[in-house]
Order: sequence, then structure tokens, then C-alpha cells
Amino acid sequence: MANVETAIVNSNKVRVKLDPIKEALNLKVQIDSANITKTQHQKLLMLIGTNRNVFAKDASELGKTDLHYHNIETTNEAPVRSKRFQYSPKMQEVIETQIKNLKENDIIEESMSPYHSSVILVKKPNNTYRFVLDFRKLNEVTKKVSFSIPKIEEVVDTVGYSRAKMFSSLGLATCASGFHQVPLDEQSKHKTTFMTPQGQYQFKRLCFGLTNAPATFQMLMTKVLQELNWKVALIYIDDILVFSKNFDEHLEHLNLVFQKLKQAKLTLQPSKCHFAAKQVKYLGHIISEHGIQVDKSKTVAVSEYPIPKTVKQLRSFLGMCNYYRKFIQNYSKICSSLTTLLKKDVKFDWTTKQDDAFNTLKQKLTTAPILAFPDFEKEFFLSIDASDSAIDYVLGQKDHEGLEKVIAYGGRGLRDQEKRWHINHKEGPGTQNQNADALSRRDYPVDGQDKEYQSYDDLPTCQRLVHYKLKGRNISVTFEFGWENSIRIPEVLASDEAQVEILMRCYQQSNLYQLQRNCPDFKPIFDYKLKGLVPDEVQKARSLVAKAYHTKLLKAFCTIWFPRIQENFPGHNFIKQLCVPLSDAMT
Repeated sequence: MANVETAIVNSNKVRVKLDPIKEALNLKVQIDSANITKTQHQKLLMLIGTNRNVFAKDASELGKTDLHYHNIETTNEAPVRSKRFQYSPKMQEVIETQIKNLKENDIIEESMSPYHSSVILVKKPNNTYRFVLDFRKLNEVTKKVSFSIPKIEEVVDTVGYSRAKMFSSLGLATCASGFHQVPLDEQSKHKTTFMTPQGQYQFKRLCFGLTNAPATFQMLMTKVLQELNWKVALIYIDDILVFSKNFDEHLEHLNLVFQKLKQAKLTLQPSKCHFAAKQVKYLGHIISEHGIQVDKSKTVAVSEYPIPKTVKQLRSFLGMCNYYRKFIQNYSKICSSLTTLLKKDVKFDWTTKQDDAFNTLKQKLTTAPILAFPDFEKEFFLSIDASDSAIDYVLGQKDHEGLEKVIAYGGRGLRDQEKRWHINHKEGPGTQNQNADALSRRDYPVDGQDKEYQSYDDLPTCQRLVHYKLKGRNISVTFEFGWENSIRIPEVLASDEAQVEILMRCYQQSNLYQLQRNCPDFKPIFDYKLKGLVPDEVQKARSLVAKAYHTKLLKAFCTIWFPRIQENFPGHNFIKQLCVPLSDAMT
């Protein structure tokens, strides 16, 4: 029979310490039993029970770290005050209960500070209320702290690279907020003062609503799990995702996380922990070994959103959709008629065009596909499509069966100046714009090796293949175009020598060099450049010399680049064009 002993928890609280298995069962954490064997289930329970003090069943067991203190540095020495809201007797009872709970758990204390922020009760889905403060005036005079919060794209890349098949999501314990595990420094406490019918109080710990609270917590958690972050775990403020290839590895990773939390005196909330799952909800998404998809429970608000009547309502709707834009093909194009209404000089006139876009977004979001994880050992393809209003792209790869899998959809709306460009020029920024995963977020190499992308333009009719290196990036890009007569590349970014060497590989079967030499349009230029020969007629000779001035012959291939002035192509004096003679040999 297992030994039973008493253990002191959080100073004055005493409880009975049970057998580790029973300890774990009493926590009532979620375990995906269908994903593991009975023996593995017992091992997991043993690990959880052995680390019982990492979990807080209630606010009395809430952790309090000593690694970091939150400081509220203000630009204005004068105290800020907000008008106190009035509440009904029923709401005052809720406030009184919340105040009692916060006092008992050493979260707040009485205050005589001249600062004052108002209490707000926010109703939660389970019909209880969240106790928060209106810190807007305090936040206005608070010096902002900048600290990077992970993007969901980074989460996808990391999990994909690890090839994880088992996941556990862990949530930090809360009283009213997970932030309560971080203490406030002595010089900041009085700035969080609030008034209630029961008296005036100030927070002793970090609280929800302060402008720098997320950055502080992210900073703390990054420090706590520094050696594990991006390797076996991911941190988004107070949410931790642990990922592994198999159960034994997962057990080891969980133990490492538990030890780090224990050292930092932080606790987890059992109800927010889900262990050994094949798929897990994280940051509004469902992550599994197959990829990432939209958490349908998070899109209910979008599907039920009424037709916007004002710019504010429309901006709110687009804000919800924008978080999941990577799941919607041609998102920028679909949204173009809606985003037009957000402009200051445009009248808010809701027509059938906007109505169609509104309903299309709802439909596509509620039926969004599963996006695959990137495999960094394989080529990527980037399909770019430009319209009159937007640039959209699809980033993907082929799986082991040769089937194309989408990694992300993306793009952006065209600026007014860009809308006047030719369609070929619009697609140029599609390969360079900073929203494109392939060219901005995914700047490899892996193990020092260059990675290849294939970019498809007009995929069903692609007839040309052009390789070039992106300037300043370790990425080899392959573009496939559907143009019939010649290949035109807006402002090729690689060096001419490197380009020609790669370009000629695409045409080695067609003998581009010989075709150019035999072409009536090109032959005079070759004769002038290589032999100094010009026509006898003065006018023709001058014309040839002027044309040859902007023509470059590279290596033995004698490749010709013709420039062309573009008035509506800002930042580029000309577009370099590799001219290919129209010939059956080239098709």
C-alpha cells in the first residue's frame, strides 16, 4: 500500500499527499487515452502525480514567481483617474465575491493611492463574470515595452520541422488571470488602484488589462523555458505546447517542462491541460501530425456575424477573418470590395458586390481545408495570381505520392498606383512582397543547403521555365510562366552571370544561342557586338548602335537583354528581358 504523508503547500495550506497515480487522477486532467496504451497511460499519470506541485487545483495553490517583477513606468507624474461605474445590486454582489477571493489569495491589498481605474465585469460563456479593470487612461501614460510574441506561422514551421505526432497543451493557473503569478514591483502597485463599494484596493500582482502585461509574461516564459523553447515546446504568453515524435520522447519533454516550471515557482491549471493528444487546440487552431486547421468553435462568431452597417462593424468582421486568412484562397481578391469601404473618402454603400464577398468569406472560413506542415527537405511551389485589385498566392509542396499540398494561402490588396500596372508587373511584387511566406517568413537554408521553390504563374498553360537566385537569400526559385513568345522577368534580382548559367539549362535542348544568331532581329546586334559590323545606311547604323547600347552579351551564350522604359513601374528604370525567338524549336 502506498505511503500517505502530509505536505505543506503555499505557506499555511496543508493537504494530504497521496500516491502519485491518485494525485494525478484527482487533478482530473485530460488525457487522450485512445492515443496511448494502458502501460503508457500509467506512466503518464505517474509523471503528472510525481509533479503534483506544478498544478494548482484552486487559487490557494496559485504560483508566484521570483524571476521577474512587472514595472509600470509612466510618462506623467500626475495620477490618472477614471469615473467609477455604477452597478446593480446583483452585480455588486458579484464584485464583492471577486474582491473577497482576490484578498484571500493575496492578489490585492487595500490602498490609499490617488490613482483610480474602474471595475468592469465581462460575462464569460459559462455565465460567470471576469473581473477586469479599465486601465485605458493608465495605459495612455505608460511607457510601452516591446517584446516579440510568436506568430502562428512560426508555430507551424517549428512543429512541421519536428515532425511531431504527439502533443500536449498546458495552461498556466489563474485566479482571475494567469498573469497573477507575476508580482508587481513596489513602485507600481499604487498605480493599479480601483474603487468598489467595499473599499479601495490595489493589485500586488500583474493583472489583465495593463498595456505591457502580455510582453512581461511572454518575457518571463521565454526565460523560464529558454532551453526548451522552439525545440520541444512553444510558448504563447500563458499557453504552452509540448510536441514530440513518440510517447517516450514526449514523456521526457513533459518532465523537462515540469522541472522548469517548478524552478520558476509557476503552476498549471489542470482544466487547461490536455495530454498525449493526436491533435490539440492551440491559438484558435487545431494542430495534428497532418497539419493545421481552423478551430471551428472559434469561427462561430464569423458565421453568425450580421451584415455590417458601419465602417467600425465591417472592420471588426474583417479583423476576425484576417486571423484565418492563410486558410482562404484569394483572400485579398475576395476582400477587395469590402476593404474599399474602409477608406475615408469612400461612402459606405453596401451593394450586392459587398454582400457576395461577405457571404463568400463566411462560407470559405467555415469549410477551410487542413494546411500541411512544410517539409524543409523538399521543394516548395508558390502559385501567384494577380487581379485588378489584389495579389494572391498559394504556397505548397508535393507529398511522397506526388500530390500537391497547400501550406498557406496569402497575398495583399494592390495599392492605387499598382492597380495601373500591367498584369505581368503586378505579379512581380507577388514574388517579392513581404507577405509571401516563401520569400519573407521562410528564409532558409537548412543545414547550409539552398532550398528550392517553384513558382507557378498561369499554371494550366505554363510553357517556360526560368531559374534565378533571389538577391540576399539562400533560396533557388523556379518560375513557370504561360507566355507564348518570350520570357520577361521584372527586375531580375540575381547577377547576370549567375542567371545566364541557370537560364541556359532550361533551353539547352532548344539551342537558344543558335536560334538567336539566326534570327533576323538579333543577327545585326551580334554582328556589331562581336565583329563591329554596321549597315551601310547611316540611319540604320545609328539605330543599331543605339539598340546595341542597351544590349549585353554574356559568356559564350551571347544572351541578349533588352531594356524597356516603364513609366508606371516605380523604383525600376527598366525591365530586363530575355528575348527568345518565336520558333517551333522553343515550344
